[in-house]
Amino acid sequence: MARFSDLPNEITRLILRFVQLEDLENFAQTSKIVSIVAKPFLEEHRRLIRRYNKFCSEADSGLFRDGITCGPIPALLREVLANPRIARYVRHIRLDTLVDGSDPSPLDEVDSDEAFELYSQSVDLFTDAASQSELIACKPAAYETMLEEGSEAFLLAILLPLLPNLTSMSIEWATEEQSCFHEVIQRASEVDTTAFGNLKNVCLISQASETDIWLRDIWQFTALPSLRLLTAYGVSDDRDWLYSPLPRKSSHTTELRLLRCALASKSLYNFLQPFDNLESFVFENTLPPDRPFDPFFVRSAFSSQARTTLSKLTILANNVDWEDSFMGSLHDFEVLREVHTEWSFLVPWPYRWESKMWPDSLRTVKLRDMTSRQADHYGSFIKGVAAAQKAASLRLERMTLFVSSVGPPIRCVQGGLRPRVHELEQTCKDAGISLTIGISMNGSQGLDADLL
Repeated sequence: MARFSDLPNEITRLILRFVQLEDLENFAQTSKIVSIVAKPFLEEHRRLIRRYNKFCSEADSGLFRDGITCGPIPALLREVLANPRIARYVRHIRLDTLVDGSDPSPLDEVDSDEAFELYSQSVDLFTDAASQSELIACKPAAYETMLEEGSEAFLLAILLPLLPNLTSMSIEWATEEQSCFHEVIQRASEVDTTAFGNLKNVCLISQASETDIWLRDIWQFTALPSLRLLTAYGVSDDRDWLYSPLPRKSSHTTELRLLRCALASKSLYNFLQPFDNLESFVFENTLPPDRPFDPFFVRSAFSSQARTTLSKLTILANNVDWEDSFMGSLHDFEVLREVHTEWSFLVPWPYRWESKMWPDSLRTVKLRDMTSRQADHYGSFIKGVAAAQKAASLRLERMTLFVSSVGPPIRCVQGGLRPRVHELEQTCKDAGISLTIGISMNGSQGLDADLL
């Protein structure tokens, strides 16, 4: 059998033209001769990686974005449609606030024959591409309106399904202006398609105070079969959908991070129902104290869906009922290794250790307490944990407790917990647990980042 190194260079070049991008580097190493012949292909391959691997929608300073002729998004879409091979190089996308038609129409900016020709060509090109898309459901009559308005969201609805190797995406989210884009993501999770087949990481960021991310927006992404990690900043309840159930299609997402949220316990419970494979959940709630958050709903959702998969659980909330907010026993969570949460979520009144509260898989516990309890409350529970460890009921390695000196009475500092820190640390050390107790003079400042 002939070796690649024995083939004529003309045949080798012909083969290289059909080699997949992912295999080009390996194929070029088949032999020294093949490597020499492949050099121009590799140079072009690496040039395209440098140019297209990471895409950002922000225009360079001073450049205009009109949503159809000018700006990074229409430029990339034209290039991909003209040369589909380029699409395979785009792996990471970061999208800022999109042009949505509130700015002057791109047609209003046409001031020359050359500009009008580019505008006309773009309209024809994008309209044709949209009509061929299996995920764009709106009728062709709507294309003209969105293009006249300069909707970058519509261009993204065309572009993103054409990127087969897209791996990660960060988006400044706008609920209303991106409706066409929303529909494409939703349809991709409902139909048999290869679009978004490699998308594993999505980050949604609300546009400051102008808009919120709703749970239904997040679900559209977590329903994608390929998605593994979703992070969302600024999530709130969709009032029209607060207590209605989600579609029951299972999510394959394994890591979910919901930060700076304003969510009711019941709506979060409904949202978490389809997550059968979740391994890590991070949740930070910022609702005011007059709307207490009940962590029992989170535990209940995971007890039925992620009891055998969840290994890391983080729940922080400003709106805590300090005396009655115990989430319940975590003993049945078979692979849970880390818990970062509020003291009252994990420790029941009257703050004594109870058997079968935590699983023996647990290795790390971080607790935050923003009230000022008596030193005995902390001490009795910590000693109970150490005793359970010595009795082989636990296999804990690290426990961290952050307590606040803010709020009367300051019992944990003045003659309270501080003098007992060394004693409690030694008690835990004797049981094989590394205990750290931190006292913050600034309330919650600086604690969230450490816990998260």
